[in-house]
Amino acid sequence: MFCSGETQYNKDGLLQGQAIDSSLSETGRQQAEAAGRYLQDVQFSNVFVSDMLRARQVPLRLQST
Repeated sequence: MFCSGETQYNKDGLLQGQAIDSSLSETGRQQAEAAGRYLQDVQFSNVFVSDMLRARQVPLRLQST
């Protein structure tokens, strides 16, 4: 199970929840890519994500490694 990586809202100490659909920050993208490298040999049969932009960006980063 993964949480989405850092967003600018996280970095600024702000809450975002469902009302604010922010994207991953550069650090968040790097975190997702690092997770992808760590899991590069794991085969996933299913991936379930929230409809939030930041959550949808993580599997794309996992696949790109």
